[in-house]
Amino acid sequence: MEWYYEKAGKQNGPIDAADLVRLFEAGDLSLTSLVWREGLADWMPLEKADILKNEQGEELAVCAHSGEVRPKSEMVPYGERWVLPDHREDFVQHLMEGSEVEGSEDVGDYDPSASRYFNQAWQLYTADFWPMVGVTAVILIIYSVASQAPFGGLLATPLFAGLSYYMLLKVRGKSARMEDSFSGFSRNFWQLILMALVSGLLMLVVMVPGILVILGGTVAIDKFSEVAGVSIVVLGVIVLLIPLIYINVAWMFAGLLCVDKKIDFWSSMSLSMKAVNKHWFACMLFGMLLGLVSLMGTVMICVGLFFTLPWSMLALACFYEDVFGRQRLRELESGDQ
Repeated sequence: MEWYYEKAGKQNGPIDAADLVRLFEAGDLSLTSLVWREGLADWMPLEKADILKNEQGEELAVCAHSGEVRPKSEMVPYGERWVLPDHREDFVQHLMEGSEVEGSEDVGDYDPSASRYFNQAWQLYTADFWPMVGVTAVILIIYSVASQAPFGGLLATPLFAGLSYYMLLKVRGKSARMEDSFSGFSRNFWQLILMALVSGLLMLVVMVPGILVILGGTVAIDKFSEVAGVSIVVLGVIVLLIPLIYINVAWMFAGLLCVDKKIDFWSSMSLSMKAVNKHWFACMLFGMLLGLVSLMGTVMICVGLFFTLPWSMLALACFYEDVFGRQRLRELESGDQ
């Protein structure tokens, strides 16, 4: 049965009843929107046309995952949306991967545990050891070659964001292939390049005060007191390091957010900072552990990085999923209450 509907003073249609329900669910039509079909004497409000109910009088809704129109009694609610039980798992996974997440979303609280993340990462690593080592080795070799070219260092951000995304798929229990490790080039490449440029520029800016203090200290050593000059230099080093350490920790999730949720670089950096600031010192300690694990690989004639980097990046992906993936689940489950 074909229906017509009125919107903004214009007649639209014909469409079937299921499409009218979809328009209502999407907010394009309201209960007072006028509809009409052959056989009716006049236009009537949508709420009186019995389109939103089936023949048994059950209210209809649109499955947020498949788009099917079914009675609400056959679905489960997620906030203001409805999902068929068979599609629930896929729908939740879809949201966890960020395809509907905006960069302005709030970040719920979380309980960071470096030991839990590294233990979880170790179990995943040992269960799929050689594929992860092989993918990491390919990325490291490509980066080492690319970094020799002018501006080739900019490729570090998409390369390692892609590798992080590969590890994230492993954490989520999904199939991860070699091409997934290059997601930094296919999912949000130019935003990652902008991230590399802007973050590098901001780091240079925050370094300026510390550099000026250090230069002042070297002048003081030559022209005044060596003790005073050295003290000023030490102060300059502190002024230099504090903001660098802060922003590097604050942006620890930025690259992965940009690839996973496919949001712009600034939203990724802001959202990462918002999440990290809730437990900044715990995040800093976690970052130090990541650096220590990577350092172990570097000490082993750099080849060790092929083996230590997958573990540290898996741990970062576990941390990321705990913060952002679990938060999405909490938001969805709260809609069930």
